[in-house]
Amino acid sequence: MIEDKKTSRCYTVSIQDMLEIWIESFHHKDHLLVVWDARKHYQLLVELGLNLSLAKLYDNKILTVQFGSLDSVLKLFDQFPKIAGPFVQVYSFGKLIKDNIEN
Repeated sequence: MIEDKKTSRCYTVSIQDMLEIWIESFHHKDHLLVVWDARKHYQLLVELGLNLSLAKLYDNKILTVQFGSLDSVLKLFDQFPKIAGPFVQVYSFGKLIKDNIEN
Protein backbone atom coordinates (compact mmCIF):
# COMPACT_ATOMS: atom_id res chain seq x y z
CA MET A 1 0.00 0.00 0.00
CA ILE A 2 1.22 3.49 -0.84
CA GLU A 3 1.63 5.43 2.37
CA ASP A 4 2.00 8.90 0.89
CA LYS A 5 -0.30 9.29 -2.11
CA LYS A 6 1.14 12.74 -2.88
CA THR A 7 4.55 11.26 -3.82
CA SER A 8 3.25 8.82 -6.40
CA ARG A 9 2.06 9.53 -9.93
CA CYS A 10 0.22 7.26 -12.30
CA TYR A 11 0.31 7.59 -16.07
CA THR A 12 -1.48 5.70 -18.78
CA VAL A 13 0.01 5.05 -22.19
CA SER A 14 -2.10 3.64 -24.99
CA ILE A 15 -0.72 1.19 -27.50
CA GLN A 16 -1.52 3.72 -30.23
CA ASP A 17 0.67 6.28 -28.42
CA MET A 18 3.49 3.74 -28.17
CA LEU A 19 3.15 2.94 -31.88
CA GLU A 20 3.36 6.62 -32.82
CA ILE A 21 6.49 7.08 -30.70
CA TRP A 22 8.01 3.98 -32.34
CA ILE A 23 7.26 5.32 -35.82
CA GLU A 24 8.52 8.83 -35.01
CA SER A 25 11.72 7.37 -33.55
CA PHE A 26 12.57 4.62 -36.02
CA HIS A 27 10.50 5.07 -39.18
CA HIS A 28 10.11 8.81 -39.68
CA LYS A 29 11.52 8.55 -43.23
CA ASP A 30 9.65 5.38 -44.21
CA HIS A 31 6.35 4.22 -45.66
CA LEU A 32 4.65 1.68 -43.39
CA LEU A 33 1.71 -0.63 -43.27
CA VAL A 34 0.68 -1.32 -39.68
CA VAL A 35 -1.35 -4.46 -38.98
CA TRP A 36 -2.92 -4.90 -35.55
CA ASP A 37 -3.26 -8.39 -34.03
CA ALA A 38 -1.37 -9.91 -36.95
CA ARG A 39 -1.23 -13.38 -35.41
CA LYS A 40 -5.01 -13.66 -35.55
CA HIS A 41 -4.84 -12.85 -39.26
CA TYR A 42 -1.72 -14.85 -40.11
CA GLN A 43 -3.31 -16.85 -42.95
CA LEU A 44 -4.66 -13.71 -44.62
CA LEU A 45 -1.26 -12.00 -44.37
CA VAL A 46 0.45 -14.98 -46.01
CA GLU A 47 -2.21 -15.06 -48.75
CA LEU A 48 -1.52 -11.37 -49.41
CA GLY A 49 2.15 -12.21 -49.98
CA LEU A 50 3.83 -11.26 -46.71
CA ASN A 51 6.69 -13.56 -45.77
CA LEU A 52 5.95 -14.17 -42.10
CA SER A 53 6.81 -16.81 -39.54
CA LEU A 54 4.01 -17.73 -37.14
CA ALA A 55 6.66 -18.37 -34.48
CA LYS A 56 7.77 -14.71 -34.65
CA LEU A 57 4.19 -13.55 -34.16
CA TYR A 58 3.66 -15.54 -30.94
CA ASP A 59 3.04 -12.48 -28.73
CA ASN A 60 2.43 -9.93 -31.46
CA LYS A 61 0.12 -6.97 -31.04
CA ILE A 62 1.41 -4.82 -33.90
CA LEU A 63 3.17 -5.76 -37.15
CA THR A 64 4.90 -3.04 -39.16
CA VAL A 65 5.81 -3.64 -42.79
CA GLN A 66 8.16 -1.16 -44.46
CA PHE A 67 7.88 -0.33 -48.16
CA GLY A 68 9.94 1.72 -50.59
CA SER A 69 7.01 3.87 -51.71
CA LEU A 70 3.64 5.05 -50.50
CA ASP A 71 2.03 3.61 -53.62
CA SER A 72 3.26 0.13 -52.68
CA VAL A 73 1.78 0.44 -49.19
CA LEU A 74 -1.55 1.66 -50.55
CA LYS A 75 -1.76 -1.22 -53.05
CA LEU A 76 -1.43 -3.75 -50.24
CA PHE A 77 -3.74 -1.75 -47.97
CA ASP A 78 -6.48 -1.92 -50.60
CA GLN A 79 -6.27 -5.74 -50.67
CA PHE A 80 -7.34 -6.14 -47.03
CA PRO A 81 -10.98 -7.13 -46.50
CA LYS A 82 -12.98 -4.16 -45.28
CA ILE A 83 -15.12 -6.03 -42.75
CA ALA A 84 -13.48 -9.30 -41.65
CA GLY A 85 -9.85 -8.25 -41.81
CA PRO A 86 -7.55 -6.75 -39.19
CA PHE A 87 -7.30 -3.09 -38.26
CA VAL A 88 -4.74 -1.68 -40.72
CA GLN A 89 -3.06 1.73 -40.87
CA VAL A 90 -0.83 3.46 -43.41
CA TYR A 91 1.96 5.79 -42.24
CA SER A 92 4.21 7.86 -44.46
CA PHE A 93 7.14 9.91 -43.15
CA GLY A 94 5.90 9.45 -39.59
CA LYS A 95 2.34 10.62 -40.25
CA LEU A 96 -0.87 8.60 -40.30
CA ILE A 97 -2.26 8.70 -43.84
CA LYS A 98 -5.28 6.44 -43.54
CA ASP A 99 -6.75 3.41 -41.83
CA ASN A 100 -9.50 0.96 -42.65
CA ILE A 101 -11.89 2.23 -39.99
CA GLU A 102 -12.00 5.89 -40.94
CA ASN A 103 -11.82 5.34 -44.70
